[in-house]
Amino acid sequence: MQLPVLTKAEYYCSPSLAELGRLSASDLARGVSEFTVGRKGYGSITWKGTVDVRGLDLDAIVDIGDGYVELYPASSGIPEPEVGQGLNRPAQVSIVDRHGVFVSGNAEIRHTDPVRDPCGRGELVTDYQVTWPDNPKSG
Repeated sequence: MQLPVLTKAEYYCSPSLAELGRLSASDLARGVSEFTVGRKGYGSITWKGTVDVRGLDLDAIVDIGDGYVELYPASSGIPEPEVGQGLNRPAQVSIVDRHGVFVSGNAEIRHTDPVRDPCGRGELVTDYQVTWPDNPKSG
């Protein structure tokens, strides 16, 4: 059984690595429903449906920073998989900034409070939803 790798400070996943480690190899092979990777104080990304997390190097694949979420960054050296494979699939992204929670990138987003427009136009966003384009990589 190959668990995903996640050792970066401030990052977490749900289910946790400990919880994933308690799954049987066959249960892990069936995939993880609503898998989340987050960084405390910055945001998180939750993949919809079932995701095969076996052997994923989350340290290299997921980068969550100040106002952004990036998957498969060029610096990782890991090629971006086809749409629907790996973590290149629909997800919900939440990003925390000094104004509250808003979304950035190509994902279905939800938030509870109006926040400043993440595109920088100064508008307040009260309902924001983006659909995946041909390339659902968020950035």
